[in-house]
Amino acid sequence: MLKTSKMPKGYEKEFKGLVDRINDAKKEGLYVFEPPFGGPQKGTSKCKGKDVIMLTSNNYLGLSTHPEIIKAMKDALDIYGTGTCGARLHNGTTILHEKLEERIAQYMRTESAVVFSAGYMSNLGAITAMATDEKTLIITDQLNHMSIVDGIEMSKGQARIFTHNDMDKLDYILSRSEAFEKKLIVVDGVYSMDGDIAPLDKIVELAEKYDAMIMVDDAHALGFYGETGRGTSEHFGLEDKVHIKMSTFSKSLAGVGGCIAANADVCDYMRHVSHQYIFNASLPPVVVAGVLKAYDLMETETWRRDKLWANTIRFRKGLIELGYNIMDSISPIVPIYIGDDMTTMKMTKRLMEEGVYIASALFPAVPMNKSRFRVTITAALSEEEIDMALCKLEKVGKEFKVI
Repeated sequence: MLKTSKMPKGYEKEFKGLVDRINDAKKEGLYVFEPPFGGPQKGTSKCKGKDVIMLTSNNYLGLSTHPEIIKAMKDALDIYGTGTCGARLHNGTTILHEKLEERIAQYMRTESAVVFSAGYMSNLGAITAMATDEKTLIITDQLNHMSIVDGIEMSKGQARIFTHNDMDKLDYILSRSEAFEKKLIVVDGVYSMDGDIAPLDKIVELAEKYDAMIMVDDAHALGFYGETGRGTSEHFGLEDKVHIKMSTFSKSLAGVGGCIAANADVCDYMRHVSHQYIFNASLPPVVVAGVLKAYDLMETETWRRDKLWANTIRFRKGLIELGYNIMDSISPIVPIYIGDDMTTMKMTKRLMEEGVYIASALFPAVPMNKSRFRVTITAALSEEEIDMALCKLEKVGKEFKVI
């Protein structure tokens, strides 16, 4: 029998409340997190041996099973092996890493780029590097991603929070920031829980008025926002006005990792200041090769972007006709507001039984009793899969008297 050491009292007390809730949910069959999938992230995936329509995947462009990406990764595995076993500043840089950073800069129309081992690390690395003293003021939207929140907490800058997308509050904070030598405004391009976007045009006006730098997290915009998919700065026609552009490889690019695109001085500075870059193992070359190929496909197979938006419109229209509250979403992230946490978990279980997987967003990811389903539409979904999912949402929604 496995023996474990007894927890010290302080930790035992701290763990008890949450762990009890988790255990209770598991006993009742309502633990809705970490379902084990047994196949690729396509329109329909396998979970516990059962086919389920996949409505929660960041595989926005449907590239995760692309044969050219798979071949590129297999070829790189034969040449470079499984990993570099080192950090970028020492032995962790390969020809592929350099090619990827050049490719990102070219795609994002910036002078340079820095690749990090995770999107989360990209935000931490950028914010901590750009705010190394208390003379820096970081102004952040209240709904920014947790990686931004953590980056701010780890930095040495002073933070001010403005109400979500409230430009009057942002103006108010900036107008009282004269004591700071440096000002950094950080926003999500597309907000990952609500699916709405930052008013970047107004943010740029205020940044120029008060001489502030702008950083945009476009993790949920790269590949499909803007005329050619270059994100929210392209969407607003402001690519030359955003100083730091962050994006990830784990969503539209179907890989893992993240990057910062900026001017050459900013990127070189981050390489030698950001702990998340200096002291972290580099991305395996096999992953880099796949991401490189994904950038090419993102530019050439533009039908994927069109299909993503067509699928998004079809699904949103169906939800509205059923009477669901999709909040203020205008993106492929479609929240379905439920409210009660227990109802949300029970509906998640029922939908899975009906062959539809949708992730739940519960407290503390969202405020207490403001729970929702968080759908992410992808180009991998067929019209038939979308219509079937809507049919099941109608059935389960009426069963729980949500619609």
